[in-house]
Amino acid sequence: MTDNQSPSHRWGAPLQIKDDESISVRNRRALGGALYGFLGGSAFALLSGAIDMLTYPDLPIFTDWPAILARWLWAGCGLAVVGAAAGWFTEKLKGITIGASILASAMLIVSVTQARFIPMANFIFLVILILPVAATCIPITILLRWLANKHMDTLEKSGFLRGRGIASLVFLALLLGLLPGALMRTSGKAEQSLRFMNTLLTNAAAGNVDTRFGRRLDQLPTFKAHLGADYKLSQKLSLLSTEGYEIETTFEDGYQVTCTIIIYGSQKPYIFDCAERE
Repeated sequence: MTDNQSPSHRWGAPLQIKDDESISVRNRRALGGALYGFLGGSAFALLSGAIDMLTYPDLPIFTDWPAILARWLWAGCGLAVVGAAAGWFTEKLKGITIGASILASAMLIVSVTQARFIPMANFIFLVILILPVAATCIPITILLRWLANKHMDTLEKSGFLRGRGIASLVFLALLLGLLPGALMRTSGKAEQSLRFMNTLLTNAAAGNVDTRFGRRLDQLPTFKAHLGADYKLSQKLSLLSTEGYEIETTFEDGYQVTCTIIIYGSQKPYIFDCAERE
């Protein structure tokens, strides 16, 4: 054996080297991950923003279309990036890890920037969110990688089988986005608060202000001047009470009333405070 012999010949067997995937293969898988991530994120954003309007036709629910559009851009484009990252890498674990890290970072940034707390509270809020966010992001990224792999398998088929396979994957991606979007539906005490406020406003427009539950509305200086006009309702958690919701009423002329409604257990709701804005 001479010194210039290759290592494979020295050991008596050919050296096995795993060939990396070509860039074109990675691109196709990443494109599949991006496509299904965008579809799933879009389905989630659009349904979660409009679910209350669709499921409560008897309530004048305010639908913030600019906010829904912004959420669609964030969720659709964000999950497209995550899907592309998950699909790009040859190693599944590496793709899932990097994709989940991107998604977790984006979710934490959005959560902290939207939280209405002081900086130290934001930091504590961030620490508390890390584990549940990580637990949420990993399954999402695994699903996107799985869809990307199935996309590659489907591309190897031809004709009707390929078309049916792609259609099935598109349907599955949309379904995976619609299911969590449907869970964003307002329910429980939040729904009770909306219905309570709607009843008060309806009665007030008819000249019947409940002296026990609606007196704070009656005390607003310009409230009565807007009675009878169409309005829309929206809700969010109250900062004043863990058992309260801030119900914002926006009249068609731009006049707004925000009332904090408290519900303790099975007791009837009551208005804690109201403020108006022209």
